[in-house]
Amino acid sequence: MTVLSPNEVHVILVNLDESAPLRGNDLNILSDAERARASSLRFPMGPERYLASKIALRQVLSGYLNVSPEDIVFEHSDRGKPRITSPETKIQFNVSHSDKWALIAIADSFLVGVDIERVDPARETLKIAERFFAPHEFQELVNLPPGSGLQDAFTKAWVVKEAYVKATGDGVSYGLDRVLVSRDPDTSLYALCDCLGWTSQALIVPPDYRGAVVAKARDYLIKQMSA
Repeated sequence: MTVLSPNEVHVILVNLDESAPLRGNDLNILSDAERARASSLRFPMGPERYLASKIALRQVLSGYLNVSPEDIVFEHSDRGKPRITSPETKIQFNVSHSDKWALIAIADSFLVGVDIERVDPARETLKIAERFFAPHEFQELVNLPPGSGLQDAFTKAWVVKEAYVKATGDGVSYGLDRVLVSRDPDTSLYALCDCLGWTSQALIVPPDYRGAVVAKARDYLIKQMSA
């Protein structure tokens, strides 16, 4: 059984193309709903990576819950946030995907959210930021000196915002412009601001990706590992 201390967040990095190959026995641990959704999925990650992410999540959680992966039962909120309904547990979790990479965050009892995104040089960064960021955050990006990493700065801010709305379960409909972040001029990292009781931390992820975890806790330790 995997031990999770009350003040820890475990973050597991999963290579969806390698860590959970789609074998018959693996597919058997999934629910009928998970398998059915994969057959109709039209998102860029594709059905194989979707299935791999669900398999990996069940395998990871089984180590914390001390049950077989197929015995874990999930329930989704009206806005799609999943939680464990069986076995009975306080454990909170969240999952994020980008291309072949997934992050799974596990906390003992407090809400947690995680996000991973690729730094995309083709992204229309300023158009997206103008729509989804607060005015002063957008202006901060506009004012960045040429060559200072606009795409990188945008992505670092985005993953913090996304991780927060995933932790709360509100989703992007909450309004990412309401999730305020501030940039540290020394490290160029972004962190939550004005969110009572919530804190964020940057994660170590593969090159050309950025990741963050947000938790409703303070002074927690992050333990990163690979599946």
